[in-house]
Amino acid sequence: KLWRQPDWGESEKLSSVLEPEGSVSDAYVESVYKNEPQISEFRAPLTVKSVSRWFLYRAGEIEALSGRVDIALELLRIGDKSGFVGLDEMIDDLLTLETIVYECQTDQYLGLEGLKKMAVGQRIDTIMQQSLSDSEAFMKAFQTWLLPFLKRRDNCKPGSSFSLLKHFVVEKSTENLELCHALCKSTVRKQIMSESQMTEIALACIYACDRDDQLSVAEKISTLLTVGETSARSLLASHLFAAKILASHDARVPIRFIEDVQHDKNESKMVLIKMCRSANRNRPLSFDEWKNVLKDLQTLQKRVFKCLDATTSNEVFVESLLGSGNAKTIGFAGRWMTCQKGKRETVASRVEETAAAQKLSYELSEVLAIRAAKEYFNSALKADDKEMDLARACLSLVEERTPGIQSELDIVAALGLLNDFGVFYPPMQVRLAKNKLDLIREALEHPKTYKSGSNLEKLGTLLGLEHPHDVQILIVNAAMKAEDFKVASQTCQTLVKANYKPAWEACKWVGEGEKLENVSLRRELLSFSVAHCPADHISFILASLSLLEVQEMCVLRSDDGDATVFTKSWSLFHRGAGVVQQFV
Repeated sequence: KLWRQPDWGESEKLSSVLEPEGSVSDAYVESVYKNEPQISEFRAPLTVKSVSRWFLYRAGEIEALSGRVDIALELLRIGDKSGFVGLDEMIDDLLTLETIVYECQTDQYLGLEGLKKMAVGQRIDTIMQQSLSDSEAFMKAFQTWLLPFLKRRDNCKPGSSFSLLKHFVVEKSTENLELCHALCKSTVRKQIMSESQMTEIALACIYACDRDDQLSVAEKISTLLTVGETSARSLLASHLFAAKILASHDARVPIRFIEDVQHDKNESKMVLIKMCRSANRNRPLSFDEWKNVLKDLQTLQKRVFKCLDATTSNEVFVESLLGSGNAKTIGFAGRWMTCQKGKRETVASRVEETAAAQKLSYELSEVLAIRAAKEYFNSALKADDKEMDLARACLSLVEERTPGIQSELDIVAALGLLNDFGVFYPPMQVRLAKNKLDLIREALEHPKTYKSGSNLEKLGTLLGLEHPHDVQILIVNAAMKAEDFKVASQTCQTLVKANYKPAWEACKWVGEGEKLENVSLRRELLSFSVAHCPADHISFILASLSLLEVQEMCVLRSDDGDATVFTKSWSLFHRGAGVVQQFV
């Protein structure tokens, strides 16, 4: 008993037709067409085209109902040998299906309908799916399964095999060039491509690879390319040369990366920077080793990164020395820098002129020294970090104290002074402080800091305050809070002599301090204050000044030793005070 629905072709009556002198009634034939309406189009009168369609229909039906690809193939081959046309495509599909299901065994449940929905590229991927682990398995699968498939595609569409194979191999080469190398070495591939076509595929594979550890494989492939466009092979040689130099300095990059950036100035410069920094990553290099790095830089600039000039490669080199994080290496940089304005000569006189071209200009040398110092300063966590010493080392290379150099030296020194005053901030935070006077104000919160006036004023200068006298005003305020009228009054006198108008309020505060015994000095400070204060403060300061003048008169009388006069004067002082208070 069958476990499936019997096929109409298995009827005993129809089978008897095949016997000699066998026949069936017209009624039976009509019943077959009635029960199987899908075959009605194949009724007599038959033509070559209709019979061809029947072969296609019947082969598809056999595969769909039984999964017997071999029987379906046998039927189509009978039709093909009998001269019926249009069967080639299904024969190819069934052969491909047979390969995938029974030989490759990559998809045992795939049917003809599923195969027809797959693009040609997907079919290739399915055939080769389990043969990509190593070169040997790949070439075996290529010769046994993929090559016949590609040949059949060429029969259906001449010339298509090359583009299909190229697309497949290039796609797989993004992660592994070994498959391309195996194909280049093989003689089997000559059955479907020429040497120039193999060169085309190989070049495309090398530039498609995204990995930076495939240089050795790419070099092996390049040695096998003897035919093809000379310029393309020459360009590949230069790219491989560049990649090899970069790899020797632990700066590996994919070959395609070099092709992508070699005409871009910024990107090309970044490649050279990466090379220099990678060379110094694991250990400090000796002077001779650095000279070799420079030689390789210049070679890359001349042969590959031609969009850059010689000065740029030297600039990258010096900048890498300065940013090496090693004091000795920073010292090497001075040999390629012009450290004194108006003086420029070849590197280390004549002894080392083969190691480099001329020194960098003074202007560029200064810029690089300042830039490196800033990077060290900004990366430090505190004032005594080694980065601060490295920043000083960079700045010390330039002999002249230009404004830019001095500015960086000042902020380095300022950080040390802040620490001395008990103010601890990361260097970057000090640099970015919007109001640097707040840093001094914080320092003055510590007891007796105000007595270090000269150092505080120096700190203000080092921090680049727009008005250094503002520091003296803060000192006055701190001294007054500590009731140290001596320091406060002396500082105010300095402000008065400098005629610093914003100091009027500090002078007012000190001048009104009754514990300051020097009445004449108080009057001087109040006079300065009234001369520079806003209009709405004038009356109050004048009142204080009037009281002070009366008090001064009393003191003068007291000094004469006339008790009577003193008593009268003191009485006059109090009456005057009352009048002033009413005025206020």
